[in-house]
Amino acid sequence: MHFCSISHIPVRAKAAHASEMVSMLLFGEEVRILGEEDDYFFVENAFDAYQGFVPKIHIGEHAKGASFFVQDDFLQIPFRQGSILLPKGSILTNLDNACFTYQGHQLQVPPGARILDLATATYQSDLLLKNAKSFVGTPYLWGGRTRFGIDCSGFVQLLFKEMGIALKRDAKEQVLQGKPVAAMADAQAGDLAFFANQSGKVTHVGLLDGKGEIIHSSGQVRVDSVDE
Repeated sequence: MHFCSISHIPVRAKAAHASEMVSMLLFGEEVRILGEEDDYFFVENAFDAYQGFVPKIHIGEHAKGASFFVQDDFLQIPFRQGSILLPKGSILTNLDNACFTYQGHQLQVPPGARILDLATATYQSDLLLKNAKSFVGTPYLWGGRTRFGIDCSGFVQLLFKEMGIALKRDAKEQVLQGKPVAAMADAQAGDLAFFANQSGKVTHVGLLDGKGEIIHSSGQVRVDSVDE
């Protein structure tokens, strides 16, 4: 099993540091290596099948095991003379007495840390909305997936993953999942609203609260009113 071995990695469109960041891998996320070019692997995120280039140096390998989702915005863990920050959505695999492997070292998950066994995750609309509102004020970042910066589709994908529901990476793919709702009057808390440009291409997504408002990443994560 190959995985992201540092807190997060930009996933780039081409095998170059100057290339556009199209997504991000978080610590522990599993990848499939599809190819390589110079100092980069061409990888596919095992969770959502999203592909791109990442530096070889930041891809590790370990045995597959139970996946634990980091629920804290950032999990701060002592490491050497300082600490590391693992963002929400990081995956801890093969936990043994609350210890996991980081860059060849065994690190202890701090007492009180919120981690979720993804095998037991269940959908709760009230918790989904609470988690969404905790992101309000987070800057928009194309390809971003953390509280330091997140895009619209990465935002809802991360929220639903914590509920045990796998969404694709981009809004244009997410709109093909689930079931369509005929009208805003029929929308419930936790439903997703998609927006298309003039050519009909889906370019944006947000989370409905069932009370006429939408939580979405546009400039920053914010709450706006929404109607037909």
